[in-house]
Amino acid sequence: MEIKTPLLFLVLPLLFFSSFIWFQIFFGGPNKFAEAYFLDVGQGDSELIRLPHGMTMLVDGGPDFKVVSELDRLFKSNNFYIDLVFITHPQTDHFAGLIHVLSKYAVGGIIFNGRTSESKEWKVLMKLVEEKKIPLITVLAGDVIRFEDSVISILSPMSKFLTSGEPNDGSVVLKISTSKTSILLTGDITSKIERELVEKYSNNELGVDVLKIPHHGSKYSSTKDFLKAVQPKVAIIEVGGSNSYGHPNPETLGRITESGIAKIFRTDSNGMIKMFTEPSLVSFFTEKN
Repeated sequence: MEIKTPLLFLVLPLLFFSSFIWFQIFFGGPNKFAEAYFLDVGQGDSELIRLPHGMTMLVDGGPDFKVVSELDRLFKSNNFYIDLVFITHPQTDHFAGLIHVLSKYAVGGIIFNGRTSESKEWKVLMKLVEEKKIPLITVLAGDVIRFEDSVISILSPMSKFLTSGEPNDGSVVLKISTSKTSILLTGDITSKIERELVEKYSNNELGVDVLKIPHHGSKYSSTKDFLKAVQPKVAIIEVGGSNSYGHPNPETLGRITESGIAKIFRTDSNGMIKMFTEPSLVSFFTEKN
C-alpha cells in the first residue's frame, strides 16, 4: 500500500485534483475500486464506504444534521440511496444524525448489535425505521457479509458484552477487506474489548491498512498491544474541535505515534478525509491542513 503523504500533495493541490475526483463521484458509473470517506460530523463518528462494484455503506451518523451536509456532497442529486447502514452502538454521537439521513435517503437495511436505548433520539429513529419498513439486522462477532470480492467481517461484539453497563463495550467492530485494501472500524471500544480482540484473533485477522482509532482517541483505548496487533499504516481520528472530553488524549496520541503508524489524520484539523484505491495505490485527500 503506497500512501501519498507529503503535505504539499495532500493539502495544497486539493483544488486541482478535486474537479477530477468529484467528476468521478457525481458522473461515473459503479466504482471499480474501494472508496472511503471519514466524514467531518464534529464530536462523533460517521464513515461512508463504497465497495467495488457498487455497494454503499454508512457506518454511524454522528450526533446531528451535519452528516447529511457531508453526504449530499458525495451523492448524485437524483440518487439518495444507501444499501446498508451500520449503527455501532446506541449512543447519540453515533446514531442521532441518522434521523436526518433516514428523512432524506432511502436505506436498504440497518445493521446493529441488537441493543436499544431509552433516549428520545433512539425512539424517533426507530419510529422512522418502522414507518419506512427498513429491515433491522442484528449481528455478533463471527458474522460475515460478502459482496462480490469484498468481505465485511464482524469481529465484535461478543454476546457477553451486550448486557454490560458500558454501552461502548458492545460496539460493532467491522473489518472491511477488498482486493486492494482493508479498514478496521472500531466504534467506541475500550481497552477491555481491545484485549479481547487481541486474544481472540491472530495478527493477520486483526491487521489492516487503515484503522479508525477507537472512541475518538480516548485515553482508555488504543493500547500498545492493540496497535501492535493491528499494525495499520494509516490512523484516522474522528473528533470534534475543542470538545469537553479532551479527545484525543495526549497519552493516546503518544501511543499512536510511538507505534510507528506512517500517517495520522483527524477530522477536527483535516475535515473530511477521502481515501481512494487504484490498482497499485491508495491515496488520501483532506480538505484542511
